[in-house]
Amino acid sequence: MTSAPPPPENPNRLTTGPTEGYYSSPRTEFRRARARSQTVVFGSAIIGVIALFLLGFLGVNGALPVPFGGDFSKEEVFAEPGDIPCPTAGARAENPAGVSLRILNTTSTPGLAGSVGASLEELGYTIAGTDNAAQYHGVARIEAGPRGVDAAYTIARYFPGDVRIILNSSEDLSLTILLGNQFTTLVPPEERATLLESKGPLVPLSGCLPVAEPADGWEVPESGQSGQSGQSGASGASGEDQTSVEEGTDEGEG
Repeated sequence: MTSAPPPPENPNRLTTGPTEGYYSSPRTEFRRARARSQTVVFGSAIIGVIALFLLGFLGVNGALPVPFGGDFSKEEVFAEPGDIPCPTAGARAENPAGVSLRILNTTSTPGLAGSVGASLEELGYTIAGTDNAAQYHGVARIEAGPRGVDAAYTIARYFPGDVRIILNSSEDLSLTILLGNQFTTLVPPEERATLLESKGPLVPLSGCLPVAEPADGWEVPESGQSGQSGQSGASGASGEDQTSVEEGTDEGEG
């Protein structure tokens, strides 16, 4: 009696010693490898896009500093009359020669502008005049045109306390100084002498804006009249900085 033939071998079944398994054709293995590669590529691309989006979001909101490109999209804002100007880049204390001062007394102390003017004149400043003005609430307010900003920062060192520097439209080195109701005196004479010799860097005030270069350059025009913008001091302090006071409390001072 003839026995039945054994069943045909499964062509996809592979026996290798004690272990058994199934093998795939080269075409199937190629498809699987390609699928794995595509998964890695697409996954990496998605992660990269998410990372770039997060970096861009943080950069736009200022949480992350942007090392490049900011200057191309951001327009620089310059100080206008009435704003707080910054000293020029790298500026140091200036010599008082050529700087003209108009000093306004906004307090009820008679002769204050004259005495302060005399002290500053001893340092080398030119006193264009003294007068009275509406009361200014503060220590002092110094008004200067674009060319006189560094001179304003220089002379502000002689005033103890919180001194404001405001930009006006003067074209020369004339400054207007308002002595406020919190002003008492300049720094002591020995400190003035030290400051006069010092050529240290000028420290910008908080919230200041850079000053645009005048259309005709930084050179002071020869026709510029010192003290030409002095009237702006009496009317420039407005809003919370001043209240009206009766003129003539220092009559004869200027």
